[in-house]
Amino acid sequence: MRHFVYYIVVTLLLPSLAYSKPKRNPDSDSSPVFCAIPKSITNTKTRVTADDPALKPAMAKLIQEAEKTLKNGPFSVVDTTIIPPSGNKHDYMSRV
Repeated sequence: MRHFVYYIVVTLLLPSLAYSKPKRNPDSDSSPVFCAIPKSITNTKTRVTADDPALKPAMAKLIQEAEKTLKNGPFSVVDTTIIPPSGNKHDYMSRV
């Protein structure tokens, strides 16, 4: 399970943080939008697999935070404070 989490972190988060700046969503004043370039994802994965020393501090921090996050769960879709009008937490409700 942990290897899967590390893989997700490396392939999705690290390239996004390293190669793209957050852009503001034109429909929202508060939500940044992160975009990852596919070529950057492949490049970063190759560098991480090859133990690139330049990425070691970032990887160490990501692994530390992933380990911490793994201890927070499990989470459920019904763990919410917003109740749909039906009064049933199992009913779908959009927040938009």
